[in-house]
Amino acid sequence: MKEQFAGFYGPSENEIDEAYKDPKTMFIFDTNILLSLYRCEETTRTQFLDVWRNLKDQVWIPFHVCLEYQRNRLIVIQSARDSLKEVNKNLSNKIDKMFSELNPDTLSRYSNLRDELNNLKSLLKENLNSFVTDKLEVRRSRIDYINSHDELRDIIDELTTGRIGSEPTTETIEAQNKSGLIRYKYRTGPGFADAKSKQDDKFSFNGVNYDAQYSDYYIWMQILKEVKEKNIKKVIYVTNDEKEDFFYKINNKNRGPVESLVTEIKRETNAEIFLMHQIDSFLHHAVKSLDAKIDDSSINELAASAAVGAESVFSGLASDMFSTASGKVELDSFPDFINSIYDESLIQNNETKQLIIYYNQLNSELASVNESIEQLLIESSEKSTIFEKQRMINKSSKYKNQRKLIVSQLNEIKMQLINKRNK
Repeated sequence: MKEQFAGFYGPSENEIDEAYKDPKTMFIFDTNILLSLYRCEETTRTQFLDVWRNLKDQVWIPFHVCLEYQRNRLIVIQSARDSLKEVNKNLSNKIDKMFSELNPDTLSRYSNLRDELNNLKSLLKENLNSFVTDKLEVRRSRIDYINSHDELRDIIDELTTGRIGSEPTTETIEAQNKSGLIRYKYRTGPGFADAKSKQDDKFSFNGVNYDAQYSDYYIWMQILKEVKEKNIKKVIYVTNDEKEDFFYKINNKNRGPVESLVTEIKRETNAEIFLMHQIDSFLHHAVKSLDAKIDDSSINELAASAAVGAESVFSGLASDMFSTASGKVELDSFPDFINSIYDESLIQNNETKQLIIYYNQLNSELASVNESIEQLLIESSEKSTIFEKQRMINKSSKYKNQRKLIVSQLNEIKMQLINKRNK
């Protein structure tokens, strides 16, 4: 049975360990892994790049991964810088709000208290300014690759020299668009989970027209082509994509690549071992099997930073902060908010409908993640369980941020539609 249904069987721990140690194993990094290096501490970035250097001759990058990296690099850099700026804004607003909510009757009964509180507020603001200068601005300047030379890209250029797949032709992409349409109809991954959110995202590069909803499929086909041509026996694909078209899940825990991917790569190539690991799992195995030097804190940070970009609802929106301005809605009142501002004509807006659908999907995912966290809290305190709990917490935070981004986007659409209707 195992030979006929190989896609349903995963490798043993010994086989995984051997794959990491085998000098002939091919390691493949997805786009979100490269972009995550712009969202982390300098020490963390350095440690990951050291691991990459040690594996340099075994790492291969699909052409479309490099194309996505180049197209999204500046957007991610700006987003990372903006998120640090938002920390300052959010903290400053918290201080102002805290003091504005003090009971005036209480202050009036103590003659010196108001002045003392004003002094306290000034002191907090001074400390915040020092924190911004010493901690936040330093980090923002380190990734100011928009106004200064991108040294990180130089390193990635060096590490990928001679290790990038060939550029596809127009004929190849057009054929994959057609076959991708059929695959998505039957929910064969990867990529069908992106079909709705990216169906209108099309672009051109070097005379070839691409359809973004098939981006994951393009990458997958390039992987199959390279593995087959180079007769690779063991493949480790590192990605922080978590969607159902990549990973098989039970109780929201990844149990390995979906059957269809394993079946296909074993059918179309001579690969014997195919692993799909998220960046934290990859680094843990690198520490265990390759004696890589990387801290647990760096592993957790890279997992969190990669997760932000992997499932971003809108290109370029990866902010970690959100505060509702005057007149904006609170997340808890989202259903009422929808009912109160959108009549039947407004709800027909396609972008609005897609956002609401995605919001409901995020709610479902968030509930599942929170359930997993509760289960992990009552399980053992082994390191692997603690690590899994941190992963779930990172995912929960990511989904919450995405919901906030949706509400922010809906507020903008609301104002645009209402202004049009009032004209």
